[in-house]
Amino acid sequence: MTSSIEREVARRLDAWDRVQKSADWPLVTAREVRELGIYGGASGVWVDKNLTSDVVPEGVAVGLLHTGKQ
Repeated sequence: MTSSIEREVARRLDAWDRVQKSADWPLVTAREVRELGIYGGASGVWVDKNLTSDVVPEGVAVGLLHTGKQ
């Protein structure tokens, strides 16, 4: 039986593989990564509780905002 952590790692690896196959790679759109569940907009630390609450109830960080300034 696969653990929730192993499923989440597999989901992220699959998303990474799929984003690299984009016709626009490496310049993919926000829409493309949103559809893959790996981007939530300009929101600092982004947690998608719907996808990750089976790992821990609070969810797990999926994305980070990096402005290159801090």
